[in-house]
Parts: sequence; structure tokens; C-alpha cells
Amino acid sequence: MKKNKYFSFYIGMVCLAVILTACSKDGLQKPTVDVDQPNVSTEEADTTDIPATEAVEAEEENLLTDYSSLTEKLESVPFTIQDKAHNIYYGSIGTEEVYLDIWSDVETNEAQIVLVSSFYAEPITMETSIENNRIIYQDTSYFLALAEIEDSSLTGFFAEEGGEPQEVRVTLNHINSSPDKEHLYAIGENEDVEEFALKIIDAVNAGDFQAFADYVEYPVVIMAGDIKVSVDTKEQLLEIGMEKVFTEGLQECMINAYSNLMFSNEDGVMVGTGSNNIWFTENENGEYKIIAINN
Repeated sequence: MKKNKYFSFYIGMVCLAVILTACSKDGLQKPTVDVDQPNVSTEEADTTDIPATEAVEAEEENLLTDYSSLTEKLESVPFTIQDKAHNIYYGSIGTEEVYLDIWSDVETNEAQIVLVSSFYAEPITMETSIENNRIIYQDTSYFLALAEIEDSSLTGFFAEEGGEPQEVRVTLNHINSSPDKEHLYAIGENEDVEEFALKIIDAVNAGDFQAFADYVEYPVVIMAGDIKVSVDTKEQLLEIGMEKVFTEGLQECMINAYSNLMFSNEDGVMVGTGSNNIWFTENENGEYKIIAINN
């Protein structure tokens, strides 16, 4: 009887093991959750081409004012501009005083024009070429057309883009024989030279004789008409006095003087014109100093 009891217990345990094994095979079913997937478009992005540089330039040209009727009026006399040198012309645009620096290279047909005038705060530089004996430049800011009418004289038209064209009349003033179009003067860098020239002009116009004396390299030669005076020291110059150095002619010249497009040669740079001018150069220490005063 006791044996049957153990046998029944054994059979019960076997049945329980079978049931548990079956449950483990089926496992628990996890609930499924629908997750919205990102809406990723398979369409190709817009690949419209960006206009090429040439197309942009062509579009800009189409927007520019047509001044061709003016250029057709210009004579086509061959230019007598000195090649690979800075040809400085003086004259007018409309009623305004103007200087033009024209540098050209016949071999490459390249031309650079720098315009200096009191009605523009900074010089205007224009890179162009000589075509059919005419210099024509136009961009989104300015239009310029020039032709030679006789030796050393040019005529033409200038306008701000879209504006009323003004007549240009200029005559050759001087030539700086610098083969480099970027270097106008025989000494130093353009900006440094013109900055020192402006200091001289400002000192004379302000009557600042002390500052002017500091700009001088001693000994210095002062020419007053036919009288030539050599001044050895700053103290001697101050003793001579401002009235004898800053003459009426020199002062008037400095009032109208430009610190751009000045005459230059191997001796230095000249501020002013005619018989009233001041010369300066770069000394051995790399300093700009006045070396002659003509009044």
C-alpha cells in the first residue's frame, strides 16, 4: 500500500514536468505595438543648376545702360600714350577738375585707368583694354570712354551707371616712367608716398611750421625765385620763419594740391606744380623727408 502511494506521487511529478515543458516551448506572446515610421520621401531633391559665372556676367551686362551712341561719336585717332608708363592727364569731367592716370601695355592690349577728383573720396581704378583706338570701360558703377583728338589731349564721356554722361577733356600733364602699373612712384609704396605728401599739404595749409620742419631732411635747399638758400638745421629753418617759407604762391598751390598722381622721377616725388612745389624722397633709414622747397 505504501509502495503504491510512492508510485502515484512519481506519476504526478512526471505529468507536471510534461506540462511545464510544453508551456516553456510556447513562451509568452509579447503584445505588438505599431510604431509610425518617419515619412522619408524617395523623390530626388531639386537640382536646378546655379547659373555659371559667364551667365551672371551676361545678365549684368544686359542690365547696364547702353552708351554705345556716345562711343560711336568718338574719333579713332591712334593713341600716343607712352607704353608701360604712367601717363598723367589733367582736365575736367563736366565742370569738375580731374586727373587721369593711364597705364597701357601694347603687347597685351591691357589698359588701367585711375581717376582722381575732389568729388570722389577715393581714386577709382578701372581695368580695361584699348579697342579700335578707344578706351572703353563699363561696370555696374561707372562708364568711361576715351579717345585721342590730338597729341596729348583726350576727350570722351564719363557717367555713374544709369546717370547722365559728362564730357571728359584732359591734356597730358606729366609722365612717371614706372614700368609697373601698380607702382606709380620711383620710391616706396603708393599709399606710403601719398600719406606723407598729405602730411606736407596739411602742414602748409594749417600753418603748422613746427611739424613741417620735422619733415625736412637737413641740409635742405630753399629756392625763392632766383635766390637759393641752404638750410643746415631745423633751428635755422625756424629762424627764417614761416612767412618766408610758406609764401602766398606756395600756400595757394598746396590748397589745390592732390596727394595722388604726383610727378616722380629718380630724384623723388613733387608735391605741387609749376614754380611752387616741394620735393621729398626716401632716405637711407627708409623715412620720407623733404629735400627741396621751391616757392
